[in-house]
Amino acid sequence: TVVPTQAPTAVPTVVPTQAPTAVPTVVPTQAPTAVPTVVPTQAPTAVPTAVPTQAPTAVPTATPTQAPTVVPTETPSTNTVTVYYNRGTSSSWTDVNAHYKVNGVWTVSPGVRMEKVKSGYWKITIDLGKTTEAVICFNNTNGSWDSNGGNNYTVYVGTYLVDQKTKNVTKLSDDQPTTAPTVVPTQAPTTAPTVVPTVTPTQTATIVPTSTPVEKKVVVYYKKSSTSSWSSAYVHYKVDGVWTVSPGKKMTKISSGYWTYEIDLGSSSEVTLCFNNGQGTWDNNNKNNYVLAAGSYLIDKTTNTIKTVQ
Repeated sequence: TVVPTQAPTAVPTVVPTQAPTAVPTVVPTQAPTAVPTVVPTQAPTAVPTAVPTQAPTAVPTATPTQAPTVVPTETPSTNTVTVYYNRGTSSSWTDVNAHYKVNGVWTVSPGVRMEKVKSGYWKITIDLGKTTEAVICFNNTNGSWDSNGGNNYTVYVGTYLVDQKTKNVTKLSDDQPTTAPTVVPTQAPTTAPTVVPTVTPTQTATIVPTSTPVEKKVVVYYKKSSTSSWSSAYVHYKVDGVWTVSPGKKMTKISSGYWTYEIDLGSSSEVTLCFNNGQGTWDNNNKNNYVLAAGSYLIDKTTNTIKTVQ
């Protein structure tokens, strides 16, 4: 028997270098997801309605900014005349009425009662309206009249003194005071109204203040010298240690060469003052000024005197 040198091996089988793997299947790179459904980025809301950005207001109505009134461009001013009536201290009249005509219309007789400012002197201020003059006469309410011999007196815008004895009408000022004027004639005019009489001690009482000076006030009357050319006057004064701003306060002209001003003393008992014409010419009483306590005074530069006015 043939003895094989080597036991025969099993029939050789082709051994693949690598065991074949299962039948390849196409493996998707990613497991397929469920059938995609279109997912809206935002859940749909209800059917949109137009939302106005602002709730509509009622239909606007034109509101006028101001009721259209007729506005005058300027308040019309009125003309006035202030009349001082002098009967003298010897008169028996105790009351005086002014009976006057303005714009062709007379007051109801006996007229309007005048204000008494001193023995023998009365005053009234008349509204002239759109005219510039008044025709006037006077009576004592008891049937006695002064009608200037039947001619009456005529006065115009400003301030006037009517003298019963001389029948003179003297213009004292062109100014129309905005309030009841305190200006009074410093002296009753004489027969020759163009000449300002020199005040003498016996005539002091003819300087007529409107009333007894109120306590804590100084009423000063200033008469320029006969050689002075002043056309206006200012009073520069000190009260409670404080001076007015130079040139001071403009004084009120009451007749040719005469001015007046009223000073409130406040808590002081006196005033220090001097005068100037507003153009650099001064009267400071030879640098001593004038010092006055409460009351009324006339500083007369024609005589260089200071008199108390009663």
